[in-house]
Amino acid sequence: MTLVVGTDSYVTLAEADALLFPHPRRSTWKCRSDVVRELALLQAARTIDQQRFVGQIADQDQALAWPRAGVCDAEGRVIDSATVPDAVKLAQAELALHLVADDFEGDEVPENVRRVRAGTVEVEFGTPPGAELPKVVADILRPFLQGDHSLRLVP
Repeated sequence: MTLVVGTDSYVTLAEADALLFPHPRRSTWKCRSDVVRELALLQAARTIDQQRFVGQIADQDQALAWPRAGVCDAEGRVIDSATVPDAVKLAQAELALHLVADDFEGDEVPENVRRVRAGTVEVEFGTPPGAELPKVVADILRPFLQGDHSLRLVP
């Protein structure tokens, strides 16, 4: 399995590994197989794309919610409409870590795994209905979410 940046992910597995390197729970991330980590990154990208972001997608044909036009960061700097902010990439990595880390001990199946298939290896992560983003992920994305009063839109 290979992640395709811009199609189903904002980061490669190697980029996620680098983003999570200083994380206190990085060993939890690194001890999972590449397949499980990539599946978690796919689910994290899907979950992020379900959020309501300010601005609009930069290209009508793009597969993901980012890049976006008409968006500024928390400091009011205009984000180039061809760029995915580092914060979105970090949010994807943090959410993927959250998905693989929750209640995952040894051979136990975590509560957030909805389906596991052995032939051609498949794991489907899920969040219970009504569950919110983990606080760390929500905090990272907050400047870009609709309804946040600290947002500044490009005129």
